Amino acid sequence: MKKEELLKHKFQFISFCPVYVGKDIRRGSKGRFGVNDDYHLMHVTQGTASAFCSGQQFNLTRGTVLAVPPFVEFRLEVIDCPFEMLNIHCHVWLSNEDPLDMHAMLPLVFRPEHFEDIEVTLRKMAVIVLTQKGMPESLRLASLAHDVVLQHLGEIELIPRLSKAIDERIKRCHDHLLSSTCHRYNAKEAAIICSLSVSQMNRLFRRCFKLSPQQFWEKHRFTCICLELKNASKTISQVASDYGFADIAYFSRWFKKMGKCSPSSYRRKEGDLTSLL
Repeated sequence: MKKEELLKHKFQFISFCPVYVGKDIRRGSKGRFGVNDDYHLMHVTQGTASAFCSGQQFNLTRGTVLAVPPFVEFRLEVIDCPFEMLNIHCHVWLSNEDPLDMHAMLPLVFRPEHFEDIEVTLRKMAVIVLTQKGMPESLRLASLAHDVVLQHLGEIELIPRLSKAIDERIKRCHDHLLSSTCHRYNAKEAAIICSLSVSQMNRLFRRCFKLSPQQFWEKHRFTCICLELKNASKTISQVASDYGFADIAYFSRWFKKMGKCSPSSYRRKEGDLTSLL
């Protein structure tokens, strides 16, 4: 893929998540394996850790970036504390609507030449997160995230995807599961859309995304609900209702199963559910 193809792209900012691990944590503390459905760019600003991703182990120190593509499993192990990283979650599409990671990716770990300048921008983002009061600040946060991601994409050599592009039938299933009209997971309906049997769809989808179609849909639904919960203008009951949960108790159990905390705890919690703790 040529860098010129990035001149016309689409960018979606998902979230900015500072993660800090204090001195009182046990050396070598292991986080659980996580999988994101977005691009996860982790900028290490303090301390050291080991990252386990795609069957490889990487040493992370100040100035390194761990760039985990969607649907790639990873885990962090803290080595020296205090440890801090400033994380951007986003999506990038090419002008033909293909996700960037279908064609090329940033290296899993790299060291930007101008990390100090990037950190200045990330610190501005951290201040906005702490003081955010409305839409202007949210738009500013998205704009700064875009600046950081574009700097990485412009300066760092991208790695071409060696695997064949996603099967067009599976891409139709993928797009259906992400659509705002998909309020319930229906395997037969999804299989009809991609002109496959349910078993064929499940097998090919898992090969592409390392998750079953239902797991993919549920994870995407959870991500959307997390974003809604950050909107203080909606009650938890309203958010649950918007996503088809008639029973608030069931919604709370489901959310806790997905995120390891209750919806109300998540709303109070600052940080990232895929963090180290």
